[in-house]
Amino acid sequence: MTASESIRPWQVLLLTALCLFIVTPFVALCFYAHPSADDWYMAVGGRDLGFWGANWKWYTEISGRIIQQASTTLHPFLIGSLAYQVWCLVLLASLAGAGVYFSNRWLRGQQVAVRWLAAALGFCLFLWGMRSPAQGLYWVNGGNTYVLGFILQLIFGAWLARAWQEPEHRPSALISMAVLLMTMLASWCTELAMALQLVTLLLLAVAQWIEHRRVHRLFVVAIAGTLLASLVIFFSPGLPVRMGTYHNDVHGHLIPCLLLSAKLAVKQGVIWLTSAPFFLLALLLIGVWQAPAWERTQAWTRTVLVLLIMIGTTWGGFFIGAWGMGYSIPPRAINLLAAFFVVEWLALVFCVAALVRACGWARPALTPVTFALVVLALGASLKSPNNVQSAWRDLLKGDARKFSAENERRYALLRESTTEEATVPPLRVKPVSLFFNDLKPDPTDWRNVGMADFFHKKAIHLSE
Repeated sequence: MTASESIRPWQVLLLTALCLFIVTPFVALCFYAHPSADDWYMAVGGRDLGFWGANWKWYTEISGRIIQQASTTLHPFLIGSLAYQVWCLVLLASLAGAGVYFSNRWLRGQQVAVRWLAAALGFCLFLWGMRSPAQGLYWVNGGNTYVLGFILQLIFGAWLARAWQEPEHRPSALISMAVLLMTMLASWCTELAMALQLVTLLLLAVAQWIEHRRVHRLFVVAIAGTLLASLVIFFSPGLPVRMGTYHNDVHGHLIPCLLLSAKLAVKQGVIWLTSAPFFLLALLLIGVWQAPAWERTQAWTRTVLVLLIMIGTTWGGFFIGAWGMGYSIPPRAINLLAAFFVVEWLALVFCVAALVRACGWARPALTPVTFALVVLALGASLKSPNNVQSAWRDLLKGDARKFSAENERRYALLRESTTEEATVPPLRVKPVSLFFNDLKPDPTDWRNVGMADFFHKKAIHLSE
């Protein structure tokens, strides 16, 4: 199949329309997002202690996530609701842009339309299959921890494309320094990002050594940057303080951690593969990608490599949570695993396409009928419960608008109140895509205390 036959303009337009239908509600929901939980503490710290004072407090008392903490200390809600919502939109747009950049660098030689569609379909898969849009896209503290880290990983990952494709290429000192810096910045968003990053880089380096008996300098630099960043994380005075709050029979015990993380990884993998159209998009992409002319051994090796990376990052991600806390990582962290899984799945499909060619097997042709059936199946799968359906429902039923209005009324009550203790109504409308956390009946609950500090109150009570 030639490049000109692989995908036609009308097919590109139809897939673009489908992607826009998936993405549109998530973009619109950015303008109904509001702060909650840790957001208040980060904003108060930046306001009352100043940038450097707040970040020193976070590092010595909470964790070594210095990029996440620095970016969240400059909290957009200190400006206002609109700034908070725009920041959510910026994160979402940056994720999409980084995906396009990554795809263009790794899929050199493919049609421009195919590279863009791979990025768009990957972005849609992530939105479709992420565990919690509320905690990942519309909560600044969660977004700056996991989404921002993945954006940085996509950027420096794009710089590693040539290092993988051309092992003898000599990078400039500027690129080497940029990779070193970006690997450290991504690692400092969260320990989980650092761990997944290290597993992926090590496996890629080992595979390159097996194939070429050499490891490109940029992979060495990226691994070194990740390890250096980990020292800042692990020697943070706040890390043992935070880890000391977890006490159970799994936390810190190797065998129980391995068993629990394996169980969680298998369960989550099944959820991803059955709740999002991974196989349909695989069929579509195998039909349009011009598979590289790899030798059979090389194709098998790289396919196995991607499978090992998928297992390593998914199992390893849950192991981090089991070891550190004794139970599963929260939904916002599973969002990061989902992002890795989507990229790895696309890489697996690409390797399978190359394997099909190397083994001389028949590749499924993307005939107009086949394409139409795949697109119809994709459209039909939108009717099952998923994030896309929830996002559209929250918009069209007006729940997102009502949720935003209730929050704004709360802010107005608190700003207008002249007493040291204030009473606000509980949130009545809780859209699935936006709602993450709320105040509690107990005014001494940490959520209430954080919001009270932000609005200069001694306490905030919930009315009946």
